[in-house]
Amino acid sequence: MKFLILHPGSDPLATTVASLLDTRHPGEVAAPTLWDLQNAKRWSHEQACGKTHNQLILPNGTIIDPSRAVVFNRLPGVTVTHFANSTPEDKQYATEETHALVLSWLAAFKCPVVNPATHAGLAGPYHDQLTWYMLAHRAGLPTPEVSLSSSLRRFPRPHLVPVGGHILGQQVAMLTEPSTDETLSLYIVGDQVVGNHPITLREPIKALAKLANADFLEIQLTRLAGANPRWVFTGANPVPFHVSDEAILALVYLLESKLGAQS
Repeated sequence: MKFLILHPGSDPLATTVASLLDTRHPGEVAAPTLWDLQNAKRWSHEQACGKTHNQLILPNGTIIDPSRAVVFNRLPGVTVTHFANSTPEDKQYATEETHALVLSWLAAFKCPVVNPATHAGLAGPYHDQLTWYMLAHRAGLPTPEVSLSSSLRRFPRPHLVPVGGHILGQQVAMLTEPSTDETLSLYIVGDQVVGNHPITLREPIKALAKLANADFLEIQLTRLAGANPRWVFTGANPVPFHVSDEAILALVYLLESKLGAQS
């Protein structure tokens, strides 16, 4: 096995990448779902004295050994279907323990991993909007003005608009600059920026991916309205499900290049 693609199931990107790789490397691709992992015939993960031992046998008998493979990680979270009839407390405990197992298992990989597990997510960084804005600002990407308010009546921001629409009552609201309907979705694939984008933003976009420790990342840009209609960063997603054909091919080439570098 040369390529291991981990995904939650019903993942069109994972399925397409696995199919393309299998065409180019017949019999060298495994693409188990989260269900396959959690219903494995055997899943052993042991750590002791600085050493790690893993054994994973899928329901169909396939033995997964990622030690010499390249991994494309698309596992956004865990489920605990075996505990469907358990109490909420037991479900919560089972979810936390399963998450810890999967996180430790992924973190123990010594092979190249596209979007390795982090403290902020199993498949790369899952940050809140403000954290992404902070990282984008550090990377040199233009960001919109953002304000948080506990009361729009007492602390109005007439030049900003609530994110997500009108806010009623006394609640914390995020406000930002008005934008147009023009948006761009770009993809960081390794050191490439795939998709039409302002050339001046290429290096800052790459810098954001490095700060996020993500080889594969969708970047969203929006053009602001008003007197200064510039492009600004508005979000990022480490696990996009629908991407361009160009980005898919770049992803396949990235995985192959990591395999070649490992040889």
